[in-house]
Parts: sequence; structure tokens; C-alpha cells
Amino acid sequence: MAEHDYSRMAVLVVDDEPMMRQLIGRLLHDIGFGTIDAVEDGAEAMKRLEVSSSQYSVVLCDLEMPIISGLEFLQMLRSSKTVSNPNVPVVVVTGYGEEKNVWDAVKYGIHGFLIKPISRKAVEGRIEYALSRPTIELEALKRKPVRHAEVPVMDFNA
Repeated sequence: MAEHDYSRMAVLVVDDEPMMRQLIGRLLHDIGFGTIDAVEDGAEAMKRLEVSSSQYSVVLCDLEMPIISGLEFLQMLRSSKTVSNPNVPVVVVTGYGEEKNVWDAVKYGIHGFLIKPISRKAVEGRIEYALSRPTIELEALKRKPVRHAEVPVMDFNA
């Protein structure tokens, strides 16, 4: 059972694929999120985070996007002086699960990493984890090899 009341939370989905935005939005609705906003790239996400009257509790972000990629978005977000909460939990949702992508995303302070295709159970578990813990530490990953079955960062689609 979830530790958080999702009905009072807002989530921002950042993905360039309309079908993925729709799928993730449906999963988040089924999980019980009160507000679900979706944009198609990192540039739109930054604009939304800078002017939004609602405070996002978590951001789900793809890595491969036009205009501003997910990694560029993360870098901009974490260094932003105009976003009210630049440390908002971010869960990366991508079709590219190579170890280099995990390392690169962790460098910018993510709270989780999901590999497409995704399930409701995987999304809910990763969001719950992200809301309950600090960013993933790069040093912790360096001490332990990244293996799908062992590292919580990647064990989401089981």
C-alpha cells in the first residue's frame, strides 16, 4: 500500500511520444494522482515548472527528446534559479537502459530509473521510492556493479 496520498499530488510527465504521454497519464490516473500534466520536451517542462501555480511532487521524464533532451532538462532543472523547487524528485522513463544512461542521469540527481515498457506496479513503486528517499548517489553505484536484478535503480519491470 502506498505511503503517500497521491490524490493531493501533481505530477509532470515529459515525453516526446504522444502515446507514451497518454499511457503514463492513464497509469498515473489509475494510481490516483490528483493532477497530471504532460509536455513533449524539456523546454516545455522548464516553462511549466517556472510558471506553474501547482507544485509538482514528482516529474517523470524521457531521456531521448527533441529540442532539449532529458539529460539537458535535468541539468537545467537542477541548476535553475527560477524554478521554485529545482530538487523535485525526477524519475527517468526511457527505452534506453544502457548503463551509461543510468550513470549520466544519476549525475544530475535522479530519484529513479524506469525502462520501457512500463507497468502500473513499476511506476507506482518507483514513484513511492522517489518520494521517500534522496537522489541516487553516484558513489553508491560505483561501489556496486549495476545489474538489473540487484540494483533498485533498475529493478522495476519485474
